[in-house]
Order: sequence, then structure tokens, then C-alpha cells
Amino acid sequence: MRFPAELQRHLFEPSFWAAFFFEPQSPKGPDDDRWENVNELKVEFGLGGGYGLELDLNLGYQYYGLGVLTPAQGSPACVGWDDQAHFHPHVFRWDELDQICRAVALAEPVLRHPGAALALLCRYTFISDHDDLDEITPLVDGAFTTLRPEGLSADSYWPQLRDWFDRSDLRRAGVIWTRSEYGNWTVHQDYDAGTSGPTLYSTRWAPESAGNDGFPFAEWREMLGRAQQKIDDAIDPTWRDVPEVARALSDITANRDLTHAAELAQSLATAGCDNLVILRALADPVHPSETCWVLELLTGARPGSLIKAFLGPSPLRDARLFRLSLTLDVVKRPADYDRMVAKEIDRELRAAQLGSAILTGGSMREDWKGSFKWLTASIIIDIRDDFDAGLRIVRQALRSRNAAGKTELRHYYEPFDRVHF
Repeated sequence: MRFPAELQRHLFEPSFWAAFFFEPQSPKGPDDDRWENVNELKVEFGLGGGYGLELDLNLGYQYYGLGVLTPAQGSPACVGWDDQAHFHPHVFRWDELDQICRAVALAEPVLRHPGAALALLCRYTFISDHDDLDEITPLVDGAFTTLRPEGLSADSYWPQLRDWFDRSDLRRAGVIWTRSEYGNWTVHQDYDAGTSGPTLYSTRWAPESAGNDGFPFAEWREMLGRAQQKIDDAIDPTWRDVPEVARALSDITANRDLTHAAELAQSLATAGCDNLVILRALADPVHPSETCWVLELLTGARPGSLIKAFLGPSPLRDARLFRLSLTLDVVKRPADYDRMVAKEIDRELRAAQLGSAILTGGSMREDWKGSFKWLTASIIIDIRDDFDAGLRIVRQALRSRNAAGKTELRHYYEPFDRVHF
């Protein structure tokens, strides 16, 4: 594993995560500019034998590239990247990401799962209609919770499960996974399905053929095979034949009671298990999902099934994000009028835990003197779950600022319907 000591320190710094996730609303502080010159941080999530993933962090340029590693390659083969211009971050199926993070933890015990690997790599996955949130959200929540430092101030940014969900939710957006004749999963977005929502940006749509220079399907398939082998090799089947181990496993799974996990760890150690990842997850977990995935490993249960059974329904089962585009008339308004409107909407939505708003630009024209005058400002508004309640906040803010003229509010995604305010 190549995990730079510098990056290990950054994992506990709020400003690092604000920069990593392009968080525009992070509080300003004395180290805001420190990331401008951090352009060459590379971390390898190794699976052994030359297989793994490499994450290239260019915080100064706000570009984060992901590549797959195999022994036959001299350098990583690009599978996706994220920036704020030409991003293609939709790389993983969820089951692939979970599989890789489990295998990475088994290969490198210093990296817990859920933990640093999932926290860094989850930006390259997304939720589609076939995914089960009950199996997914406990692990993502656990990844951010595991890294969160104690004593974090209330005004410091820290990534939350809901932040990730709002960026990654492509349900109802016509996203379809298809298994090809070669055994590889490809993904595309059906724009004729009558759905609306975020756009899929992935390199995994490319046709598979000889000489294809798109997504490296062969290398990806090899890497996933290595990950599964690492998982399979972690378990000695004879452990389950030890009466104390079998009894403890039965008590836990039958009663859905994790209080017996430490007892199971002792029984496994007596049976000859010296795997730090397994014993630690049972005896000293940071998050209950850590215990659950190791129980799945020990019992042979389908990944995610015991997480769902033990931890119950996801709090985000019915969550929705409604994105609106506000075009604000700023003609003959004070110079900071657009910022004040955006700030008020953002403040009130956040206070009600209903969303956020950000000023993104606008339009201008040149007058007869050659000077440019702003005509409109653009504000992106996100409303979480309760659209009507969020819209009331937006309406009130616009009324309090006497917004009128060409100001209009529309849905951000197709069919871009106008919203009355």
C-alpha cells in the first residue's frame, strides 16, 4: 500500500474534505488557501500481486483521478475522474465498491472498512434503482463517522451521509446497468424513459470490442477477481466447525444481537484465527456496520444482507432532492444584491435543515459606453425532501428582497418547468 503520511494527517482535517468534495459553503479559515499547492498526492489501495486502485489527488487544481492497477500495466488505466468542468465520476456499481473496500481492509488492516477507503472512493459510485439503501447507507455513514475527529466545532465542515446521498442519487433518472456478452457491466441512461434528474457521466458505456480504448474492462475484471480472492482467502471454513464459534454465530444471527460479538472474537481466536481485521471488527468496532460485514464474511451471507437485517431501514429511504434554478433580475439593484439573496435563501434553508443555495453566475450586456452591466444572477437551490416547505422559504426570501421583473424559478432538470413563487 502507498498511503502517504501527509494524506493520513489530512483525513482528519475538515478543510481537506471541504476541498475534496468541492464544498462551497465551508466556513472560511486561515488555511483556506493551503490546498492550492497540493497537487501530487497519490494513494494506492492495494490488493496484493500488483492489483488495486490508485487515486490521484490534485487539490490545487481540484481534479481527482481514479485508475485501475494490474501487474501487466506500467501505469494506472483511467476509469474515471472528478473536477468541476468535464467530470466523469460514475465508475462503480455499489457492490463492486463494497467488495473492493472489504478486500483492501483485509489486505491492509490499517484501513478499516468502513473507513478511509470508502470515504475517498464513494465519490465514484452512485445509487441507481436496483440498489438497496438499507444495505448501503450504514457503510457510508460509518466511513465518515470513523474518521470524524473528536471535538469538531459546530461550524466546521465534515462530510455527512446526506451530503453524499444528494450527490449520488440517480434513482428515477433512467440509469440502467447491463451485463454484456463478455461478462462486464456497462451503464447507460435512458432519456426516453420519461424520467428526469441528474445526468450520468461514466466511461463504462463504451462498446466492448477489440482495440476499444474506452473503459479498461479486462483490467477491471481482473482487479475484481483479485478482490474476491482476497475475501475468500480470509476465512478458514474449519472455524465454523468449532462448537463455541458455531454457537456464538448462531446467537448473534438468530437474535440479531451484536452484544455477543466480543464472545465470538474470543472463540475465533481460540480456534486459531489471528486475522486482525476480523477480531477487531467483532471486539472493538468503531461503527456497527464494521461488525456486520465481518459477520457476513464469517457466515457466507450475501454482502449487505446482515447490515440490513441488523441495522434496519435506512433513514434515507424516502429522501429526495429537488434542484431549482433561480434567475434573479439584478438590473438597477445594489452591487451585492445577488449575494444577499443567495445568502438569505441558503441561511434559511440550512436553518430548517431543508437544503442550501449557492450563487453560480449570471448574464450581462455591454452598453453604449463599452461597459458591461449585469442583467441577471443565477442561484442553484437544493430542497431536501419537503418541497413545499422549502419553496415557502424561498418565496419568503424573495419577497423580503422585493424580487420582481425578470426573476424566475424553474426546475433544474428536464422538463425545466417554471415554479410559481
